Amino acid sequence: MKRPIQIIGSGAYTPQKCVISGEIDRRLEKPDGWTERTFGISQRFYASPSETTSQMGCFAAQSALDNAGILGSDLDCIMAACGVMEQPIPSTAVLIQNKLGLGESGIAAFDINSTCLSFITALDLAADAITLGRYEKVLVVSSEIASCGLDWNNPEAAAIFGDGAAAIIVEKSTNGSGIIASHMETYGVLQDVCRLESGGTRMRPEDDIDDFLDRAKFKMDGRSALSASLSHMPKFIDRLMAKAQLAIDEIDLVVPHQASGMSLTMMQRRFELSDSRIVNNFVDIGNQIAASIPNALDTALKAGRIKRGDKIMLVGTSAGISLGAIILEY
Repeated sequence: MKRPIQIIGSGAYTPQKCVISGEIDRRLEKPDGWTERTFGISQRFYASPSETTSQMGCFAAQSALDNAGILGSDLDCIMAACGVMEQPIPSTAVLIQNKLGLGESGIAAFDINSTCLSFITALDLAADAITLGRYEKVLVVSSEIASCGLDWNNPEAAAIFGDGAAAIIVEKSTNGSGIIASHMETYGVLQDVCRLESGGTRMRPEDDIDDFLDRAKFKMDGRSALSASLSHMPKFIDRLMAKAQLAIDEIDLVVPHQASGMSLTMMQRRFELSDSRIVNNFVDIGNQIAASIPNALDTALKAGRIKRGDKIMLVGTSAGISLGAIILEY
């Protein structure tokens, strides 16, 4: 059953500091051009100390509100869909709510985390809540600072990431827009392929501070992550399309997680997507964790690549390993 919701506004925020791949080459003591040739990324953006996760999320959220032509007080729910929170307690959504000037509003604010798939998961749950009449206007915002936890001893887990934020506003639709199908699968046997182990209850700094700090850096076996994701993706897409009762060639635009240059190239080849049917902005911003899908979506919307009635697939993978997707009629 199609869930009748529509996106009424979108926005994004890009940190001020642009880091070109030549700078990464020098940091890694590699030849000029090595990073761009190896990973397919020419630049990414890093947040300054003043550009916190919640501050960037606030900027993206305000941009989405302005785009929708509504006020923050018109919202009745704020979902922060971030792979890495600003702090454990209180939630990033609470911090964003307050920075939007809504700290005394009582508007529900909470986090939803499924790492790189957090935006898809939050949008899926927002659609349920709106369809059931629980909320009317929901802000879904993803904001990420990957640069603070990179392990430069592992270039493939460091060179591809960038920081940024993006947001959308959704409400009930009366014009045919809505979520046609959604699907998620998780293969926890691969839990160690991508991990950041400190910051929760597992690692305690009083036990071994050096170990705690080491595990505060993101660890990734990129080859295994890509192999696992690609091996599961074809059947995952088959099950998604069966739910939607659509064929892949009926999808007007695919908006994928910008995981890596290689993953995007292989997805495009596997599903025979022309350049006009896929959004690829990895070369310019890198992997922004959960913010990458809404950022790509906002880019496509602002470029006029999406019009009402188009069928859009939001799709990606995340640590877990998980695969997730939504097919929506815009």
